[in-house]
Amino acid sequence: FLKKIWRNFYIKSEILKRLKLFRLVYNYSSNSNFVFNLNTLCNFKYKDFLLDVHLISMNLLIKSGVLPKSITHLSIGSNCGLEPGSIPNRVKKLTFRNQFNNNDVQIVPYIIPNSVEILHFISYNSTQRYDVNVIPPSVHTLLITNICHPLEYGSIPPSVTNLEVGFDQPHKPNVIPPSVTVLAINTSIEYLTIDSIPNSVKHLVFDNFKNEKIPPNCIPSSVEYLEFSNSYNQPIDGSFFKDIKTSNLKTIVFGSRFNNKILPGSLPNSLKSITFGFHYNLKLEETNIPKGVEHIKFNYIFNQALKGLPDSLTKLELGYCFDQPILPNTLPQNLHYLEF
Repeated sequence: FLKKIWRNFYIKSEILKRLKLFRLVYNYSSNSNFVFNLNTLCNFKYKDFLLDVHLISMNLLIKSGVLPKSITHLSIGSNCGLEPGSIPNRVKKLTFRNQFNNNDVQIVPYIIPNSVEILHFISYNSTQRYDVNVIPPSVHTLLITNICHPLEYGSIPPSVTNLEVGFDQPHKPNVIPPSVTVLAINTSIEYLTIDSIPNSVKHLVFDNFKNEKIPPNCIPSSVEYLEFSNSYNQPIDGSFFKDIKTSNLKTIVFGSRFNNKILPGSLPNSLKSITFGFHYNLKLEETNIPKGVEHIKFNYIFNQALKGLPDSLTKLELGYCFDQPILPNTLPQNLHYLEF
C-alpha cells in the first residue's frame, strides 16, 4: 500500500514539499538563533505555520491580530508596545527577555491572554508593577527575576504551583499563594520574614543567596526538599525551621562552597538524603547526621575518615579526592551501594 502511494507522482511531490516546509518552519520555530522583528515576521512567507517565535529589535506597538495565530511559544526581547489582543490566545509559554526593559512600557491587566500557562519575566523592566490581573489565572509556572516594587496580595494568581522570584523589596506574608508547591527564591536573605514562605511549599531552593544567615522560623514544616545556593556557608543550627520536630524534610542539598559545622539536633529526624557540595571536607564527628539518613553524597574535596555513619545508610557516594582506609566494621550493614 505504501509503495503504491510513493509511486504516485502527485502524492510523492506533496509529501516531499510538506517535509521541506516542516524542516524550514521547524528551524525557525525551535532555535532562538532565528529571530524576527515585526517587519521580517510579517513578510515571512510561512508565518502562519510558526509555533515558536522570538521577537527582537522592535520599538513599535504590536496591534491586535498582527502576530500569527499559530504561535504557542512567544519570546519578546524588545521595547514594543502591547495592547489587548497583541498576544495570540493560543500562546502557552510567554517570555519577556532582558531587552524588554523600557521603563515607559508597562504590561497592564488583561494584556497577557488566559491561554498562557508558563510565564517568564527575565531581567525584566524593574519599574513594572505586578497588579492584580497582570498575570492571568491560567499561569501555573511563573518566573520573575527582578522585582523592585513590593508584590501585593493577589498579584500572583492561585493557579501558580511553580514559582521563581527575585526580590529587591521586603517579602510580605501571604503574597505567595498557598497553591505554590515548588519555590525558588533569588533575593537577599534580609528580605525574608516569618510566613514569607507558605505552608504548601514542598520543594524549596535558595538560589544565588549571598553568604548570609537565614532568618529564624522561615522554613515551614511542609518542605520536603531543601537546596542552598553555592555561596551559602553558614553553620547549620536548625533555627530557620519553624518546627524541626514536625518537619517533613527528606532531602537537603548544600551548595559548592558549604564547608561548615552542622550542630547537633539541627537537622530533622525525617531526613533521608544529604548531598554535600564541592568544598565540603569536615570530619564526620562535626557533621551530626541524623540517624535515619539512608543516602549521603560527598563531593570532590571530601577526604575524611568514615566514622559515625548512621546504621540506616543504604547508599554512600564518595568524591574524587577520597583516599582514606576503610577499616572493618566501618560501613553500616544495611549499605548496598558504594561509589568512589
